Amino acid sequence: MAKAAGSTTSVPPNRYPRQLRNILFNSRGFRAGWRFLMYLSLVVGLGFIVNRLHLFLENPLGGFAVSEGIIFGPAWVMSKLERRPMAVYGLPGRGAFGKLFLLGWFAGLVEVSALIGFLKILHIYSFGALVLHRADLIKWTLMFLGIFFEKALFYQFLIRGYSQFTLGEGIGFWSASELLCALSVWSYLPSGNTDLIGLPVLFVVGLFWSLTLRRTGSLWFAIGMNASFDVGGTFLYSMPNLGFGFPFDVHLSNPTVHGPAWLTGGTLGIEGSFLRLLSMAIFVSLLNRFYPAREDATSLRKYVVERRELAAPPRPLG
Repeated sequence: MAKAAGSTTSVPPNRYPRQLRNILFNSRGFRAGWRFLMYLSLVVGLGFIVNRLHLFLENPLGGFAVSEGIIFGPAWVMSKLERRPMAVYGLPGRGAFGKLFLLGWFAGLVEVSALIGFLKILHIYSFGALVLHRADLIKWTLMFLGIFFEKALFYQFLIRGYSQFTLGEGIGFWSASELLCALSVWSYLPSGNTDLIGLPVLFVVGLFWSLTLRRTGSLWFAIGMNASFDVGGTFLYSMPNLGFGFPFDVHLSNPTVHGPAWLTGGTLGIEGSFLRLLSMAIFVSLLNRFYPAREDATSLRKYVVERRELAAPPRPLG
């Protein structure tokens, strides 16, 4: 049974007619596009079953946990079919809550605080009176920390996990990233809200998170930054959020926000502010300083996986 060097699957040379074999396989095995469609079909099918069985829980944490099962379960199935460890999809277990996650958490909290501070200087934002006190403050702080971590984990793996890895093999890392970021931004449009001026900003932020994946080989920085920015913007500073499952009625305070939507982010909240383009430029500069590009590796994620010996040697099928 023939097998391409470095492939995780084998191409049976005589099992299929030549034309069908060319459609299904390339020199590395089963084509990336078909693998992605298989994953997408599993996600949609599992989501349909979960929805029909009413397994989505009213508790936000439980609901996100079920949602994550819908994307991680199919990825696990595909990892077994492709004979890859799950770690190659951007979530190495040893990096959970480690250095990259903490750096991302710090970066997100600093960014959102700096943006809100700038709006405060311009007299666009005022914190307002506290709404939560004592036990409720502790309860909802812990709740929002859990909610936004679950949300960031779900979102980052959905966009930059299996999908990014597989499509990247087929059409290139950045082409896949641009396509997936565009689909992510497009998902806001069915809300029917016309105050979505910040969508181009979300696209740029998405590309930055893809860049952190390419430079570090891990999604943990992006997850930490995504989670802490949402905690800061939606709970700590009580700004709007049109993300997955939002907005919430519970806020830390009753702020006063007025000014142009391109500064405040409109109904997207501070995450859609055009001020973020400046912060993204600063973060790219810092990333280039501390995590420079590796020109000698065609796929940094593959380099990181091989370096850490996460990937087992490929085995032939059959």
